[in-house]
Amino acid sequence: MEKQKSRRKWIISAAAIAIIVPVSLVTLSLNGFFSQSPTPETVTAETVTWEIERPFSTIPLKELVRNTYTANEETSVTLDLFVDHYLEDFNDYGGSDVINIIVNVSASVSKGFVKSVYMVFEENHTGSQVAWPELHALYDKDYIPFPQGLYIRHNLYPKDHLNMVSTSGVKAFLGLSGVNQPKTVLFWGPAHWVLRSSHNQTHTLDFRVELTYYNNTHHVKAVLPIEIVVWADAGNSFETARAIAVGDHRGFVDILDDPEDYYKIWVEDGQTIQVRVSSLLEPLDLDLYLYSPGLKLMANATEEEIELGTSEEISHIADDSGCWYIRVVNSYASYGWYQLSVKINGE
Repeated sequence: MEKQKSRRKWIISAAAIAIIVPVSLVTLSLNGFFSQSPTPETVTAETVTWEIERPFSTIPLKELVRNTYTANEETSVTLDLFVDHYLEDFNDYGGSDVINIIVNVSASVSKGFVKSVYMVFEENHTGSQVAWPELHALYDKDYIPFPQGLYIRHNLYPKDHLNMVSTSGVKAFLGLSGVNQPKTVLFWGPAHWVLRSSHNQTHTLDFRVELTYYNNTHHVKAVLPIEIVVWADAGNSFETARAIAVGDHRGFVDILDDPEDYYKIWVEDGQTIQVRVSSLLEPLDLDLYLYSPGLKLMANATEEEIELGTSEEISHIADDSGCWYIRVVNSYASYGWYQLSVKINGE
């Protein structure tokens, strides 16, 4: 068992996720350098949400979360968060679990110019932190872009930042100003979300980019928000089953630490509940079970499959109103992600 456990402990170079430069800027106004005169018109894009169940091991995520803003085909802003890895018990942060995120912001203004870019991480959980690793590299006069350094910036220069805050609210931010009234800008760089909690804690990280530009008539501030939710373990029994709604849900199973997950969803008598589970990234042999509100097994799908993307499906007409339970079991000696999809049809 120890060998299986140790195979998931990766050795990450300290050069890749290491030096944090603490800066005492807690009293700095978040408006500060970014206050505009006159006040810009603010346009806020719809929030994009990405969710996962919290895993029990170091594992790749490799998910791209994107939000965009366009205005009259003359201005475009793209915000990408690449959720790279989940690192369990990472030594560089005192043995805390860490999610490695790559931030990528690009913008083009055909008429006018980009004035500033402001990026902020917020979370209500006390204790967690967000780090900009080796942030000092952005301020070097002899700045060398990636791959020699950790960051890429084009037509932008850093002005203000906040790093590694433990209190609830703003965890970190970074502000950059446009150089010589640029029509195109780019920022690319890593951020590390340090959870500092047990696996029964759910975390919600709110990230937004505020890009202020001039469109030849007035200033506009485009706000692009992204929300990342890391759910606590879905539950290992009927009593601890996670309540869900219809839709798609990302889960994690581990044959050693978390071999099965339980969910519950309200279904009315006569409605048809359709459930499908399929593996993601790694091949898994997943079994699927459906239980009535009285915890009676009503349907199951347990065909032996270990190919990536194969699925198990159940369709059942409910004969009782209440919380129906869904059980996902990893029956193969491995670990990885799965997607649970639930639909409810009929009266």
